[in-house]
Amino acid sequence: MNWEEIALEEYKTLRQESLESISQAQATLRRGVVALGVLAGLAVRVRSAGEIAQVTLALAGPGIAVAVVIQWLLETLRSVRAGTHIASLEEAIAHRAVKAGLGDDPPLRWESQLRRQFSQEATFAYHWTVLLGLLAAALPTIALGLHALADDGNWGWFAIGLAGDAALFFVTWRFLRRNHAEIKRLHLEPPPAFRQAAGRGASAPGPQGPGG
Repeated sequence: MNWEEIALEEYKTLRQESLESISQAQATLRRGVVALGVLAGLAVRVRSAGEIAQVTLALAGPGIAVAVVIQWLLETLRSVRAGTHIASLEEAIAHRAVKAGLGDDPPLRWESQLRRQFSQEATFAYHWTVLLGLLAAALPTIALGLHALADDGNWGWFAIGLAGDAALFFVTWRFLRRNHAEIKRLHLEPPPAFRQAAGRGASAPGPQGPGG
């Protein structure tokens, strides 16, 4: 296989990686919404089941929401990483095409154009909207659990539930900030091929996982 064939195979693999991560992210959101709906349906029964069940109810809703948001953000970041490598390949192929005298209109440029159109404000606003939407869906279970504990005078358990919810929100906020910093870096820092002289175009490395 020549360089172009290898590059195209890698391009197709990375594109599939990106599509799979997007699909998995959406599936994660759907499962989270269903889980929160089921939990809300059980909340009335759990409310009268004792302090352990009540504090669990107060923590379960935000716990599910936080787990879903973190998994969704990891899949989103996986897609962005794959997209960065795709853009690198597109640039390398474009350099080869120009060097070979095939004109200035490269055949592969979708991901490169997306990178140029990247809006930090719009992307991050969407992330915050998803997070706040899931937390809003979890609010009924939080309210019912804490209200039941307060009604029964279980103030120690009430404090534990409230502190647990606050800790979950803080962890999510920190994770979201780190996720946004990495996404911004991947979009605004040129991938390896962008830093090479035209015509040299080395193939980008393969896709990495969320922690790679």
